[in-house]
Amino acid sequence: MGEPERIRRAQAGDREALGELLAEHYPLLMGYLTKLTLDRALAEDLAQETMLRAIVHLKGFQPRARLSTWLLTIATNLVRDQRRKRARRPPESELEATVPDPAGSPETQGLARLTYRELLEILGALPEDRRMIFVLKHFHGRTHAEIGQIVGCPEGTVKSRLHESVVRIRREVDRRGLR
Repeated sequence: MGEPERIRRAQAGDREALGELLAEHYPLLMGYLTKLTLDRALAEDLAQETMLRAIVHLKGFQPRARLSTWLLTIATNLVRDQRRKRARRPPESELEATVPDPAGSPETQGLARLTYRELLEILGALPEDRRMIFVLKHFHGRTHAEIGQIVGCPEGTVKSRLHESVVRIRREVDRRGLR
C-alpha cells in the first residue's frame, strides 16, 4: 500500500498505518535534526516532538506536499523555537554518520571525503538558516521549491542562501586544508 493510502488510513484512526508512516520517516528526521542541532540527544527530543505534533495534527494534513516535507517543516519550526529558548550545546561525540552521496554535486562529493566530525564542524560554522537549506538540498535532495516551503521563504531566497552556504563551506574547507 502506498503512502497516500496509509495517510488516509492513519487519518481515519488506523494505528498500524500511523506507526508505519512514523517509522518510515523517523530516520529522515533524525538525520536532518542531528545536522541542524549538532546534538544527538536534542535531535532525538525534537524528532519525538515532531512526531507527536504530526500525530495530533494529522487529520488536518492536506497532501498537497509530501508527508516528509510536512514533517521537515514541523521539525524546522521546532528547531527555531528551541533556538529561541536555550543556548546551543556543544556537539556530542557519538553522532551517527550519514554522509552525502559521493556521486552527487561537487559540494556533496567534497563533503563525502570529510570525516563526520569535520563535516559537523563545517556545518556548525554556517548560520542556522543557511545550514537548514544546505542540509535539505545536499543531504535530503529537496528541490528549491520544497525547501522554500519547509523553511518559509521564496525560492529565490533559497537559491541565494544555498549559494552563500556553498561559498562559505568552500572557504572553510580550504582554510582547514581539507581539499
